[in-house]
Amino acid sequence: MLCVRVISGTSSYVVAVIYRPGSIAVSTDFYNELADVLDHLATFAEPVSVVGDLNVRLDRVGDLAATQLVDVLTDRGLSNHVTTPTHDLGGMLDVVVTRDDLPAPSVDVVDIGLSDHRLLQWSVPMSRPPPVYRSVDVRQWRLLDHYAFRAALASSSLCNSDVWSDFDANDMALVYDREITSILDWMIPVRTVTCRQRPSNPYFDDECRAAKRRVRRLERASSRAHRRVTAAVVPTRDIVTAAAAADAAWRVERRSYRDLCIQKHEAFWRMKVDSVRSRLVNCGSQLMH
Repeated sequence: MLCVRVISGTSSYVVAVIYRPGSIAVSTDFYNELADVLDHLATFAEPVSVVGDLNVRLDRVGDLAATQLVDVLTDRGLSNHVTTPTHDLGGMLDVVVTRDDLPAPSVDVVDIGLSDHRLLQWSVPMSRPPPVYRSVDVRQWRLLDHYAFRAALASSSLCNSDVWSDFDANDMALVYDREITSILDWMIPVRTVTCRQRPSNPYFDDECRAAKRRVRRLERASSRAHRRVTAAVVPTRDIVTAAAAADAAWRVERRSYRDLCIQKHEAFWRMKVDSVRSRLVNCGSQLMH
């Protein structure tokens, strides 16, 4: 087997080319190994084509080898799109297999005179939908001067009880929002940025987001600690120790985040498989009744 990823611009496509010599008897091992390969290919996000010479007579209705091969493909939502003989002596020995949820390709079987097998040609769409962008209003919080903010807050009406002593809760909330917004607009004005929307993995929930934020926060703390070590002419033991501790905390949290994502990923797909298995069992029991 040769597995390649074809890339064109921002699009990609995975092609697995498989050859099984005709001199080897089709055994259970072949189908088990093929099933393992197909299960692995199913984890790719890109479209996948499984092609090649399997030396199985798919044109023979009722042939045991052909039936087993079709069953392996069908169980994984795959179909072969070659419908005419691919060999000089007849027989559909070569396949072009794709997922059932993708548009079925039209396969041309062409004799170019270089082999006893025909050339298989088909088209693959290599275009992605255009990216989606959205505009958001943000403030550069890292530029906020805490001492200046505290001074501006102290001189505002929020710290003058004569202004709001007779206000009810709603009026006080309005004053609070107005004064804080006014100070922030003066110190770190709102600016509009355009960002690209990227879909999250289906298993990436709030727990994963919180863990990711912890990792990023510890990563920044580690970077600051190492910058202090670099900036010091003669780093003291306390500075070096603090940098090592920050780096160790970041690495531990990063490992924990990775393990959490793996657990979430496995739990998500286990739930999907169990759901499908349950539907199949219910369908089978209804057919028996």
